[in-house]
Amino acid sequence: MAESAGQVRVGGGGRGLGRRRRHPPRLTPLRSLDSGRPERRQQASLLDPRRLRPRVRDPERAGGIHLSLHCHLRSRRGCKLALGRPTAGNRLAGRLAGPVAKGRRCAAAGRRRRRPLAGFRGLIAVRLLLIGGNGQVGHELRRALPPLGEVVVTSRDGRLSDGGRCEALDLGQPDTVGALIERIAPDVVVNAAAYTAVDRAEDEPELAHRVNAESPARIAEACARMGASLVHYSTDYVFDGQGRRPYREDDPTAPLGVYGASKLAGEQAIERSGAKHLILRTAWVYGLHGGNFLRTMLRLPSERDELRVVADQVGSPTPAWLIADVTAAMLRRGKNTSGVFHLVSTGQTSWHGFAEAIMEEAAEVGLLTRKPRVLPITTAEFPTRAARPAYSVLDTARLAAQFELELPDWRSALVETLHAEPSQAR
Repeated sequence: MAESAGQVRVGGGGRGLGRRRRHPPRLTPLRSLDSGRPERRQQASLLDPRRLRPRVRDPERAGGIHLSLHCHLRSRRGCKLALGRPTAGNRLAGRLAGPVAKGRRCAAAGRRRRRPLAGFRGLIAVRLLLIGGNGQVGHELRRALPPLGEVVVTSRDGRLSDGGRCEALDLGQPDTVGALIERIAPDVVVNAAAYTAVDRAEDEPELAHRVNAESPARIAEACARMGASLVHYSTDYVFDGQGRRPYREDDPTAPLGVYGASKLAGEQAIERSGAKHLILRTAWVYGLHGGNFLRTMLRLPSERDELRVVADQVGSPTPAWLIADVTAAMLRRGKNTSGVFHLVSTGQTSWHGFAEAIMEEAAEVGLLTRKPRVLPITTAEFPTRAARPAYSVLDTARLAAQFELELPDWRSALVETLHAEPSQAR
């Protein structure tokens, strides 16, 4: 989940492009592959029922929404999980999103009546601790996680990007991590915080290691002590990019720089901790929030008529909303599983191919009024402080099979992202 800076060069001038609009496609970017037959036996859950706390005495507690193991039922084929962005053509995700506990506070206006919990006897809710609520993925997790239960969010300074307040947690100070987790007492910790400045990490290796390795180790140790589960995000940068086929989870790792090495050290510490965990490796993350390749490509056409973009690095562009929705779906599925999984869009392209697709699709929906020429260059023509993997495609077969999920191809996911409501771009 590294930053994509250094993949594009720009030229000057500008030329016009007529607008064309079309109706948003009705995509189903994430579908379950359930057989449609009800299970006779309840599977053990990553959300361990022994860790779930009955909360019957306060049914209107802010932020508490019952976890349903199956999101929506469709007829004929049985249980189908349909998740997507809250766009003009798909309001599902927006309707599902419940209140997020900002520290210990949550607006009363966001309260809703609890629904019965499917799959467990009695009334049960869970508490989730989301670390890093202001990042690209964290921002989307603030939407995707509330249907699972009460969500307590952290940021480095205790402030959220929308102006709200939350818990403060700086992963640059690993010694503070355990106390906060013990105070919040979550059932699940989702760590979406990381040091992702790939080039700067070469000059700040100690800080990168504290944030990406030492703090995840402390988080995992606290989870192991308390019996909580941990979801942690990692990166394609744990590989050297010399592969010729999509990387599987058990392929040898060989990071090229400090960033990848620090993320790999974090993975290894979590695996040693004994905590129940999901380590989700992802790559080429983008979205309408924060700084990323997509937003750069949407900004530059108003300033330049020529872009030079790296064409010899290959990967799978993956929107932050997809990572968040799959994370929620994996938790909702309730599999008694620990390990590493690859989570990216399917298919592959280069940065140059991704840039061209952005220009084409953004023009289709009227987001661009000018379209620059997009010219291919090599990595050698645009050297960076840290080496990038030339091949970053990850094999998602294990995740798809084990959690019965079908992931969208990268181009469909891009179209879905660009059809999001304008208010989501910030």
